[in-house]
Amino acid sequence: LVCATPLGCYEALGLVHQRWRSLGGFKDYISTPKPNHYQSLHTTVLGPGGVLLHLLFRTPEMHQVAEQGIVAHWRQQARGPAPTLPRCGNRYGWLRSLQDISDASEVADEFIEAAQMELLADQIFCFTPKGDIVPLPRGSSPLDLAYAVHSSIG
Repeated sequence: LVCATPLGCYEALGLVHQRWRSLGGFKDYISTPKPNHYQSLHTTVLGPGGVLLHLLFRTPEMHQVAEQGIVAHWRQQARGPAPTLPRCGNRYGWLRSLQDISDASEVADEFIEAAQMELLADQIFCFTPKGDIVPLPRGSSPLDLAYAVHSSIG
């Protein structure tokens, strides 16, 4: 459901929960966006006739970011090329590198492969005996994995 404002998203969620039984509450990605800037409210309710309904509540801007990504949102807002990211610090470094890869890629598959390589270049992924994945900085040792899994070791 697309609502005009974030407040409208919360109001619509409240109305849905008044009308139909909520199954497990809701997830609030508006107040706590995901690292990729995704924002939305998610809920599952037992709707009319006992049908399970999974509903998302977003503003038009949130919907554009969710469907097309943050760079596409910026292009739409500017109605032209994507704005230049600030060069100070490393806060937007990962996004700047994605923008550079996007500009250099001709095909979507090529972009996805290059982006994955760039984003994961400074990390390694370790599997625990229980099958959990633990991301660690490149160059980490087995001791770093032990500290990540069992913070009381030391």
